[in-house]
Amino acid sequence: MITWYCLDGEVPTPIPPPETGSPEETASTRWVHLTNPTEAERNHISARYRIPLEHLHAAMDERERPRMEYDAFLLLVITRIPIQMAIQDSDTLHTPFQTLSAAIILTPEVVVTVCLGKNVVESMMTRKMRGSVGTTGSRFLLNLLFNVSTTFIELLRDLDESVANIEVALQKSMHNNELIKILHIEKSLIYFLTALRGNHTVLEKLATTPAFMQTAEERDLLNDVLIENKQATDMAQIYTEIMGSIGDTFGAIVSNNLNKVMKVLTGLTIVFMIPSIIGALYGMNVPLPFQDNQFAFTGLCLFCFLLSWGVYRILRKLDWI
Repeated sequence: MITWYCLDGEVPTPIPPPETGSPEETASTRWVHLTNPTEAERNHISARYRIPLEHLHAAMDERERPRMEYDAFLLLVITRIPIQMAIQDSDTLHTPFQTLSAAIILTPEVVVTVCLGKNVVESMMTRKMRGSVGTTGSRFLLNLLFNVSTTFIELLRDLDESVANIEVALQKSMHNNELIKILHIEKSLIYFLTALRGNHTVLEKLATTPAFMQTAEERDLLNDVLIENKQATDMAQIYTEIMGSIGDTFGAIVSNNLNKVMKVLTGLTIVFMIPSIIGALYGMNVPLPFQDNQFAFTGLCLFCFLLSWGVYRILRKLDWI
Protein backbone atom coordinates (compact mmCIF):
# COMPACT_ATOMS: atom_id res chain seq x y z
CA MET A 1 0.00 0.00 0.00
CA ILE A 2 1.26 3.48 -0.91
CA THR A 3 0.25 6.59 1.05
CA TRP A 4 1.21 10.19 0.26
CA TYR A 5 1.64 12.87 2.93
CA CYS A 6 2.34 16.59 2.97
CA LEU A 7 5.02 17.63 5.50
CA ASP A 8 4.46 21.39 5.66
CA GLY A 9 2.47 21.45 8.90
CA GLU A 10 2.93 20.36 12.50
CA VAL A 11 2.09 16.76 11.64
CA PRO A 12 2.04 14.87 8.33
CA THR A 13 -1.19 15.35 6.40
CA PRO A 14 -2.49 12.61 4.07
CA ILE A 15 -3.02 13.83 0.51
CA PRO A 16 -4.24 12.24 -2.74
CA PRO A 17 -1.52 10.82 -4.98
CA PRO A 18 -0.22 13.76 -7.08
CA GLU A 19 0.30 13.36 -10.78
CA THR A 20 3.88 12.87 -11.92
CA GLY A 21 5.54 16.21 -12.62
CA SER A 22 2.54 18.24 -11.46
CA PRO A 23 3.11 21.52 -9.56
CA GLU A 24 1.47 19.96 -6.49
CA GLU A 25 4.17 17.29 -6.39
CA THR A 26 7.03 19.80 -6.10
CA ALA A 27 5.27 22.61 -4.24
CA SER A 28 6.10 21.26 -0.79
CA THR A 29 8.00 18.49 0.94
CA ARG A 30 6.33 15.17 0.24
CA TRP A 31 6.43 11.92 2.14
CA VAL A 32 5.61 8.67 0.35
CA HIS A 33 5.13 5.69 2.64
CA LEU A 34 5.03 2.09 1.44
CA THR A 35 3.46 -0.45 3.80
CA ASN A 36 4.37 -4.04 2.87
CA PRO A 37 4.45 -3.00 -0.81
CA THR A 38 3.86 -5.36 -3.68
CA GLU A 39 6.45 -5.80 -6.40
CA ALA A 40 4.39 -3.60 -8.72
CA GLU A 41 4.25 -0.81 -6.11
CA ARG A 42 8.00 -0.99 -5.56
CA ASN A 43 8.65 -0.86 -9.30
CA HIS A 44 6.32 2.14 -9.64
CA ILE A 45 8.03 4.18 -6.91
CA SER A 46 11.47 3.16 -8.15
CA ALA A 47 10.73 4.39 -11.68
CA ARG A 48 8.88 7.53 -10.57
CA TYR A 49 11.56 8.83 -8.19
CA ARG A 50 14.66 7.13 -9.66
CA ILE A 51 15.30 5.06 -6.54
CA PRO A 52 17.28 1.81 -6.92
CA LEU A 53 15.05 -1.20 -6.36
CA GLU A 54 17.50 -2.72 -3.89
CA HIS A 55 16.91 0.26 -1.58
CA LEU A 56 13.18 -0.47 -1.57
CA HIS A 57 13.81 -4.18 -1.10
CA ALA A 58 16.07 -3.58 1.92
CA ALA A 59 13.24 -2.97 4.38
CA MET A 60 11.44 -6.11 3.20
CA ASP A 61 14.06 -8.20 5.00
CA GLU A 62 12.88 -8.60 8.59
CA ARG A 63 16.48 -9.18 9.74
CA GLU A 64 18.08 -6.30 7.84
CA ARG A 65 20.74 -4.59 9.95
CA PRO A 66 20.75 -0.80 10.48
CA ARG A 67 22.98 0.89 7.93
CA MET A 68 23.37 4.02 5.84
CA GLU A 69 24.23 4.68 2.19
CA TYR A 70 24.86 8.13 0.77
CA ASP A 71 25.59 9.54 -2.65
CA ALA A 72 25.07 12.82 -4.43
CA PHE A 73 21.49 11.96 -5.34
CA LEU A 74 19.95 10.26 -2.31
CA LEU A 75 20.45 9.12 1.26
CA LEU A 76 19.33 5.67 2.45
CA VAL A 77 18.94 4.92 6.16
CA ILE A 78 17.89 1.51 7.46
CA THR A 79 16.79 1.63 11.08
CA ARG A 80 15.16 -0.80 13.50
CA ILE A 81 11.82 0.23 15.02
CA PRO A 82 10.31 -1.36 18.17
CA ILE A 83 6.91 -2.98 17.85
CA GLN A 84 4.56 -4.66 20.31
CA MET A 85 3.65 -8.18 19.28
CA ALA A 86 -0.04 -8.96 18.91
CA ILE A 87 -1.46 -11.49 21.37
CA GLN A 88 -2.84 -14.42 19.37
CA ASP A 89 -3.97 -16.45 22.39
CA SER A 90 -4.31 -15.16 25.96
CA ASP A 91 -3.18 -18.55 27.28
CA THR A 92 -0.04 -18.65 25.13
CA LEU A 93 3.13 -16.98 26.37
CA HIS A 94 4.98 -14.95 23.73
CA THR A 95 7.77 -12.44 23.26
CA PRO A 96 6.13 -9.08 24.14
CA PHE A 97 8.26 -6.84 21.89
CA GLN A 98 10.23 -7.21 18.68
CA THR A 99 11.97 -4.90 16.23
CA LEU A 100 11.25 -4.32 12.57
CA SER A 101 13.34 -2.85 9.75
CA ALA A 102 12.32 0.44 8.17
CA ALA A 103 13.97 2.21 5.24
CA ILE A 104 14.05 6.00 4.96
CA ILE A 105 15.15 7.36 1.59
CA LEU A 106 15.77 11.08 1.08
CA THR A 107 15.70 12.31 -2.52
CA PRO A 108 15.60 15.87 -3.91
CA GLU A 109 11.88 15.41 -4.61
CA VAL A 110 10.40 13.33 -1.79
CA VAL A 111 11.00 11.37 1.36
CA VAL A 112 10.22 7.68 0.85
CA THR A 113 9.78 5.21 3.72
CA VAL A 114 9.28 1.46 3.49
CA CYS A 115 8.18 -0.88 6.28
CA LEU A 116 6.52 -4.28 6.52
CA GLY A 117 4.47 -3.39 9.60
CA LYS A 118 1.15 -1.60 9.33
CA ASN A 119 1.01 1.85 11.00
CA VAL A 120 4.52 1.38 12.44
CA VAL A 121 6.22 4.39 10.81
CA GLU A 122 3.01 6.44 10.78
CA SER A 123 2.59 6.05 14.54
CA MET A 124 6.11 7.41 15.03
CA MET A 125 5.30 10.53 13.03
CA THR A 126 2.07 11.30 14.90
CA ARG A 127 4.00 11.78 18.13
CA LYS A 128 5.37 15.05 19.47
CA MET A 129 7.75 16.66 16.97
CA ARG A 130 10.88 18.70 17.58
CA GLY A 131 10.09 21.86 15.63
CA SER A 132 8.42 21.67 12.25
CA VAL A 133 8.17 18.09 11.14
CA GLY A 134 9.35 18.35 7.59
CA THR A 135 10.71 21.68 6.41
CA THR A 136 13.46 19.51 4.97
CA GLY A 137 13.89 15.81 4.43
CA SER A 138 16.71 15.85 6.97
CA ARG A 139 14.42 17.19 9.67
CA PHE A 140 11.81 14.57 8.86
CA LEU A 141 14.45 11.85 9.21
CA LEU A 142 15.72 13.24 12.51
CA ASN A 143 12.21 13.57 13.94
CA LEU A 144 11.50 9.97 12.97
CA LEU A 145 14.74 8.71 14.54
CA PHE A 146 14.11 10.79 17.67
CA ASN A 147 10.65 9.26 18.11
CA VAL A 148 12.05 5.77 17.50
CA SER A 149 14.49 6.30 20.38
CA THR A 150 11.82 7.67 22.73
CA THR A 151 9.56 4.73 21.87
CA PHE A 152 12.36 2.34 22.84
CA ILE A 153 12.61 4.13 26.20
CA GLU A 154 8.86 3.91 26.84
CA LEU A 155 8.71 0.21 25.98
CA LEU A 156 11.74 -0.49 28.16
CA ARG A 157 9.90 1.09 31.08
CA ASP A 158 6.91 -1.15 30.33
CA LEU A 159 9.24 -4.16 30.41
CA ASP A 160 10.61 -2.99 33.75
CA GLU A 161 7.07 -2.91 35.19
CA SER A 162 6.43 -6.41 33.84
CA VAL A 163 9.60 -7.66 35.52
CA ALA A 164 8.49 -6.14 38.85
CA ASN A 165 5.14 -7.94 38.59
CA ILE A 166 6.88 -11.23 37.82
CA GLU A 167 9.17 -10.79 40.84
CA VAL A 168 6.14 -10.36 43.10
CA ALA A 169 4.53 -13.49 41.62
CA LEU A 170 7.71 -15.51 42.04
CA GLN A 171 7.99 -14.55 45.70
CA LYS A 172 4.59 -16.17 46.32
CA SER A 173 5.06 -19.30 44.24
CA MET A 174 7.39 -20.42 41.49
CA HIS A 175 5.52 -21.59 38.44
CA ASN A 176 6.96 -22.33 35.03
CA ASN A 177 4.87 -19.54 33.47
CA GLU A 178 6.73 -16.83 35.39
CA LEU A 179 10.10 -18.29 34.43
CA ILE A 180 9.04 -18.50 30.78
CA LYS A 181 7.91 -14.86 30.93
CA ILE A 182 11.38 -13.92 32.15
CA LEU A 183 12.85 -15.77 29.17
CA HIS A 184 10.61 -13.88 26.73
CA ILE A 185 11.45 -10.53 28.33
CA GLU A 186 15.15 -11.36 28.05
CA LYS A 187 14.62 -12.07 24.34
CA SER A 188 12.88 -8.69 23.89
CA LEU A 189 15.75 -6.93 25.66
CA ILE A 190 18.31 -8.63 23.43
CA TYR A 191 16.34 -7.56 20.33
CA PHE A 192 16.17 -4.00 21.67
CA LEU A 193 19.83 -3.83 22.63
CA THR A 194 20.99 -5.15 19.25
CA ALA A 195 18.72 -2.70 17.39
CA LEU A 196 19.77 0.29 19.50
CA ARG A 197 23.46 -0.39 18.98
CA GLY A 198 22.90 -0.64 15.24
CA ASN A 199 20.85 2.57 15.21
CA HIS A 200 23.58 4.35 17.16
CA THR A 201 26.14 3.40 14.52
CA VAL A 202 23.88 4.90 11.83
CA LEU A 203 23.45 8.11 13.84
CA GLU A 204 27.20 8.49 14.23
CA LYS A 205 27.62 8.10 10.47
CA LEU A 206 24.92 10.70 9.87
CA ALA A 207 26.81 13.14 12.08
CA THR A 208 29.87 12.83 9.83
CA THR A 209 28.02 12.77 6.50
CA PRO A 210 28.89 15.86 4.43
CA ALA A 211 26.07 18.15 3.30
CA PHE A 212 23.50 16.42 5.54
CA MET A 213 23.30 18.72 8.56
CA GLN A 214 22.84 22.11 6.90
CA THR A 215 21.61 24.18 9.88
CA ALA A 216 22.46 24.56 13.54
CA GLU A 217 18.90 23.46 14.42
CA GLU A 218 19.37 20.19 12.56
CA ARG A 219 22.72 19.60 14.26
CA ASP A 220 21.11 20.21 17.65
CA LEU A 221 18.29 17.81 16.77
CA LEU A 222 20.79 15.14 15.73
CA ASN A 223 22.59 15.61 19.04
CA ASP A 224 19.26 15.15 20.87
CA VAL A 225 18.63 11.95 18.90
CA LEU A 226 22.08 10.64 19.86
CA ILE A 227 21.40 11.40 23.54
CA GLU A 228 18.00 9.65 23.47
CA ASN A 229 19.45 6.64 21.69
CA LYS A 230 22.33 6.44 24.16
CA GLN A 231 19.87 6.60 27.08
CA ALA A 232 17.77 3.81 25.57
CA THR A 233 20.89 1.70 24.95
CA ASP A 234 22.06 2.15 28.55
CA MET A 235 18.60 1.26 29.87
CA ALA A 236 18.45 -1.88 27.72
CA GLN A 237 21.93 -2.89 28.88
CA ILE A 238 21.05 -2.37 32.56
CA TYR A 239 17.75 -4.25 32.27
CA THR A 240 19.48 -7.11 30.44
CA GLU A 241 22.00 -7.44 33.25
CA ILE A 242 19.21 -7.27 35.84
CA MET A 243 17.28 -10.01 34.04
CA GLY A 244 20.40 -12.17 34.00
CA SER A 245 20.79 -11.62 37.75
CA ILE A 246 17.12 -12.44 38.35
CA GLY A 247 17.46 -15.67 36.40
CA ASP A 248 20.57 -16.67 38.35
CA THR A 249 18.96 -15.72 41.66
CA PHE A 250 15.79 -17.72 41.11
CA GLY A 251 17.83 -20.63 39.81
CA ALA A 252 19.75 -20.57 43.09
CA ILE A 253 16.48 -20.29 45.05
CA VAL A 254 15.02 -23.32 43.26
CA SER A 255 18.20 -25.29 43.96
CA ASN A 256 18.17 -24.22 47.61
CA ASN A 257 14.50 -25.17 48.01
CA LEU A 258 15.24 -28.56 46.49
CA ASN A 259 18.10 -29.06 48.93
CA LYS A 260 15.79 -28.20 51.83
CA VAL A 261 13.18 -30.68 50.67
CA MET A 262 15.77 -33.42 50.26
CA LYS A 263 17.19 -32.69 53.72
CA VAL A 264 13.74 -32.90 55.33
CA LEU A 265 12.93 -36.12 53.50
CA THR A 266 16.26 -37.62 54.56
CA GLY A 267 15.64 -36.68 58.21
CA LEU A 268 12.13 -38.14 58.17
CA THR A 269 13.47 -41.30 56.55
CA ILE A 270 15.95 -41.72 59.41
CA VAL A 271 13.21 -41.21 62.02
CA PHE A 272 10.85 -43.73 60.41
CA MET A 273 13.60 -46.26 59.85
CA ILE A 274 14.16 -46.72 63.62
CA PRO A 275 10.88 -48.64 64.31
CA SER A 276 11.43 -50.64 61.12
CA ILE A 277 14.91 -51.74 62.18
CA ILE A 278 13.79 -52.71 65.72
CA GLY A 279 10.69 -54.46 64.40
CA ALA A 280 12.83 -56.38 61.91
CA LEU A 281 15.18 -57.50 64.67
CA TYR A 282 12.29 -58.78 66.80
CA GLY A 283 10.90 -60.58 63.82
CA MET A 284 13.91 -62.91 63.64
CA ASN A 285 13.34 -66.58 64.51
CA VAL A 286 15.91 -66.55 67.32
CA PRO A 287 15.66 -66.08 71.12
CA LEU A 288 15.20 -62.36 71.99
CA PRO A 289 15.10 -60.38 75.25
CA PHE A 290 11.69 -60.04 76.92
CA GLN A 291 10.06 -62.25 74.29
CA ASP A 292 8.07 -64.12 76.94
CA ASN A 293 6.96 -60.95 78.76
CA GLN A 294 3.28 -60.15 78.32
CA PHE A 295 4.09 -56.44 77.95
CA ALA A 296 6.89 -57.02 75.44
CA PHE A 297 4.97 -55.67 72.43
CA THR A 298 3.68 -52.59 74.29
CA GLY A 299 7.10 -51.87 75.71
CA LEU A 300 8.73 -52.34 72.33
CA CYS A 301 6.32 -49.88 70.72
CA LEU A 302 6.91 -47.36 73.49
CA PHE A 303 10.66 -47.77 73.17
CA CYS A 304 10.51 -47.23 69.40
CA PHE A 305 8.38 -44.13 69.87
CA LEU A 306 10.69 -42.60 72.48
CA LEU A 307 13.80 -43.39 70.44
CA SER A 308 12.26 -41.95 67.27
CA TRP A 309 11.11 -38.86 69.18
CA GLY A 310 14.62 -38.35 70.56
CA VAL A 311 16.18 -38.63 67.11
CA TYR A 312 13.54 -36.25 65.73
CA ARG A 313 14.35 -33.64 68.39
CA ILE A 314 18.06 -33.94 67.65
CA LEU A 315 17.48 -33.46 63.92
CA ARG A 316 15.21 -30.48 64.61
CA LYS A 317 17.93 -28.92 66.72
CA LEU A 318 20.38 -29.44 63.85
CA ASP A 319 17.82 -27.79 61.48
CA TRP A 320 17.48 -30.93 59.39
CA ILE A 321 13.72 -31.12 59.73
